[in-house]
Amino acid sequence: MLRIGCHLSSSKGYLAMAKTAVSIDANTFQFFTRNPRGSRAKSLDPKDIEAFLTFAKEHDISQILAHAPYTLNACSADPSVREFARLTMADDLNRLEATPGCCYNFHPGSHVGQGTETGVEQIAELLNEILKPEQHTTVLLETMSGKGSEVGRNFEELRQILDRVELSGHMGVCLDTCHVWDGGYDIVNHLDDVLAEFEDTVFMYGNRLKQEGICLHYDGCDEEIPEIPCDVARMRQVFLNILDNAAKHGGEGKRIDASIAHEGTSVVIRIRDYGPGIPEEELPRVKLKFYKGSSKARGSGIGLAVCEEIVTMHGGMLTLENAEGGGTLVTISIPTGEE
Repeated sequence: MLRIGCHLSSSKGYLAMAKTAVSIDANTFQFFTRNPRGSRAKSLDPKDIEAFLTFAKEHDISQILAHAPYTLNACSADPSVREFARLTMADDLNRLEATPGCCYNFHPGSHVGQGTETGVEQIAELLNEILKPEQHTTVLLETMSGKGSEVGRNFEELRQILDRVELSGHMGVCLDTCHVWDGGYDIVNHLDDVLAEFEDTVFMYGNRLKQEGICLHYDGCDEEIPEIPCDVARMRQVFLNILDNAAKHGGEGKRIDASIAHEGTSVVIRIRDYGPGIPEEELPRVKLKFYKGSSKARGSGIGLAVCEEIVTMHGGMLTLENAEGGGTLVTISIPTGEE
């Protein structure tokens, strides 16, 4: 479900914010964890939180967004400023456990002449100190515009931070459209291209799988692959979805194989995992919308259904089968248009 909301004042507590959100037909909201230009935080009111959690469940409000104060700088040249950021963020995360499942957004900071590499290292070091395996909050790095010595001015800098965070499963990214536009990304005329670059850079599967202990083996094609006219953003969606499925359902095998080949008048992409595979009786139905298989990790089948629709739109074919020796093999064949 799409979650839409706005920033609300936290002065009257969680329940008041939730009621305001419902009054404007929102199903989420953002708020500052404390004074945005200072450090003072109001004491939590257990009764207000209990009433909020009940109201939120009744009105389908979930994954609210907490915003850290602007005064934090996790990569300042001044150690005392970095320590202030560490203590404040650790306290915020501790307080947010009262409302499990929310997100916590913060500005990465400014390296103040130390250099981007040092800034990246310091931000990751702070995150590794405050993140806990048992926490229920996802911490978001916000995209920045690149003013002065800001870190996070491009997607690659965010990727560098994420690569250094040990508990990366507790991390995410807040795509601030105002900041990325100001930073030089043309989201007005080339939104699909910018989003594709964002996905490729920030959520590169090679890095993600490596962190999860899964090896991705890619076998390229020695001969030149013909250029295929296609909707790049949609085809990227297909590949990301299938790789995500392979990681979720085949991760037990700790390996994913991907290959591309020019076969006859088609380009053929194969992605195989080494997990338990799909029960034979379920294979004919796994691409049906909303079909839920026996795997607890699968959820609904809408992802595969959409993937097949996109491939079919390009005149191609998507098939699933159990691979010889175990695991699932997905094959995508797209015609090149050659005679």
